[in-house]
Amino acid sequence: MATGRTNTIGVVGADIGNPFFASAMRGIGDVARAEGFGTILTNSDEDVVIEREAVKLLLEKQVDGIIVSPADVGDSQHLHEAIESGTPVILFDRVIGELAADAVLTDSVTATKNAVSHLLALGHRRIAIVAELRASMDSSWPIWLSQRDALDPERLNPSGSRLLGYIQAHEAADVPIDPDLIRATGAYSRVSACEQTRALLALPNAPSAIFTADNVMTVGALDAIQQSGLRIPQDISFVAYDDMDWMTFVTPAISAVAQPVYEMGQVAAQMLLERMEKPNASIKRKVLKTKFVRRQSCARLGRK
Repeated sequence: MATGRTNTIGVVGADIGNPFFASAMRGIGDVARAEGFGTILTNSDEDVVIEREAVKLLLEKQVDGIIVSPADVGDSQHLHEAIESGTPVILFDRVIGELAADAVLTDSVTATKNAVSHLLALGHRRIAIVAELRASMDSSWPIWLSQRDALDPERLNPSGSRLLGYIQAHEAADVPIDPDLIRATGAYSRVSACEQTRALLALPNAPSAIFTADNVMTVGALDAIQQSGLRIPQDISFVAYDDMDWMTFVTPAISAVAQPVYEMGQVAAQMLLERMEKPNASIKRKVLKTKFVRRQSCARLGRK
């Protein structure tokens, strides 16, 4: 205790039941443990009120630093206060432009643009997207569809960033966007994703392809497709964001955007340890590369 440290770091995960955050937590924990630090894990359940309480708890526990996936990048006063109190904060998977905090993330916009462009190149013109879009800026997407100056990309959560990539892919291909094909679940919920996908499939002019913005949306959407009796890719093509192990075991295997999640966790922990040693160093943002993994869930439009 002579150093004034507790040798503990706090982590606020957006949903620790999600395999994405479980893998990230392993990366964080492995680095922390190797450097002699314990880890206190809390869960926000993608709720900024719960996140505030979690950050308050971690500060009361006098952790040496905090890694957090902000539930709403537009509501971050509690994180500003944590930094002002002398506790370093590392942003994981999301970035807050005005916050003096290091961040590790992937480029969701470009990754999604590339994945949706793959579907457009296969001839699909009615591509649906199923995404949470619950956070403040994300939920205003109907406005920034037509008024791009109303959009601040720095204030988007992952689902909003992925919708932006979806829009950019359509614009690059000069393909009009039908707002009916953009489905916001409003919750990080498999059930809601299933309901929104069923609504998509019931449209008079149903989509020929679906893109899901995270692994929870993927499971819900696949539930709805299976219930409908449609076949992938013969009747509908499918691309997911987040590559899960099980996607190679189903038939057909699912095409997906793969993120280096374990490595993201490692980098977040390393950045936090470095920030503890050099509190006045310049702020860093590390963007790790994604990979689009092509499998058997996409077909050229018109091919049966």
